[in-house]
Amino acid sequence: MSSIPEIISYLEFGRAELLNSIEGLSQRELTHIPIYEDWTVKDVLAHIIGWDQWILEILPLIRQNRADEIKGVNPDRFNRQTLAVWRDKPLSEVLTTIKTTHRQILDIIAGLDHVEIDMRHSRGKQTITIRSYVIDIMVEHERQHAEEIRQWREGLDRAIDPR
Repeated sequence: MSSIPEIISYLEFGRAELLNSIEGLSQRELTHIPIYEDWTVKDVLAHIIGWDQWILEILPLIRQNRADEIKGVNPDRFNRQTLAVWRDKPLSEVLTTIKTTHRQILDIIAGLDHVEIDMRHSRGKQTITIRSYVIDIMVEHERQHAEEIRQWREGLDRAIDPR
């Protein structure tokens, strides 16, 4: 990816993969049938919102060369806390917010240049860039969940029509 528009397109691709994976699901399928453990599709989307919100918190720190101030996150605890916040919110709010947080991230990234995207920052013993710590991880995370949802849907289809 050599240009900011290409990076934006890559981020849009990741989110589109996720949103396309849920297209056509009923409200019941989105909110009541677990895809794994006790997570529904709505919970997966809430989980993504939580990480989007975290990215919105850390991007300014990285941009200000303060990556060493990014606090460590226990993913399991973070996910539990995020799901607790979103569990009782309506699906419509989740669907709106997953688009809003993503748009905010895209707006920030669109305002950067390649120097900022690939500038190295120290975070403890780790060296990070916005590309490596935000962009690449974000897209792969969304694609991973999209694939899990697609596989879950195939299982649903087989349960309905076991041919």
